[in-house]
Amino acid sequence: MRTGELRKNGRKINVQEQPFQVLAMLLERPGEMIPREELQKRLWPEQTFVDFDTGLNKAIMKIREALDDSAETPRFVETLPRRGYRFIAPVQPVVPFSGRSDLIDSIAVLPFANANADPDAEYLSDGISESLINNLSQLPNLRVLARTTTFRYKGKDAHPQKVGRDLHVRAVLSGRLVQRGNVIVVQAELVDVDKGTQLWGGQYNREMHDILTLQEDLSKEISEKLRLRLTGGTR
Repeated sequence: MRTGELRKNGRKINVQEQPFQVLAMLLERPGEMIPREELQKRLWPEQTFVDFDTGLNKAIMKIREALDDSAETPRFVETLPRRGYRFIAPVQPVVPFSGRSDLIDSIAVLPFANANADPDAEYLSDGISESLINNLSQLPNLRVLARTTTFRYKGKDAHPQKVGRDLHVRAVLSGRLVQRGNVIVVQAELVDVDKGTQLWGGQYNREMHDILTLQEDLSKEISEKLRLRLTGGTR
């Protein structure tokens, strides 16, 4: 609300000013019908000469386009003919960062960097990242960004804090994989986006006997190390 932006999985969706204001009003009172007259007064002050009905209908249409919604089978915005509109999907307010505890409620797992540029190591580094996403998504009350969202940073020298702010998450997990002969070294780091501090870090040395088993073992071990930190438990 502060920035006037609508995002889906971290990706900004373009919404014009008036449709955004209508959406904001609906979200202020989810599940409650907002009369057309109330929406009109908020959008167009008195003595404003416009076609209220056409303008409001157009704003609702733009909202539905942004949310990929339908007037016939609504998932988000329901029309009550000649009366008003209602936001029908579940709504969960986001608590501001300031004054919050150290509990991490959202995370982005970046694709682990492959320092050797070896195809086998590349398969392993991607696999570890994907397994971590899958494992962490099983934790309750933790929002884990999808692979399709985070893997667009693959091969880029992205700063964890900037990535976290762009994706609107509390923490970013990044890692690096190095192959030294028959030994794989995996380094991982969890960064608090708000404070810029390291929440956790670890290094794992494993022999490369079975790449699939190694991938699963490493992802499970790292996930377990992160689990208590992310869910507010103690070590």
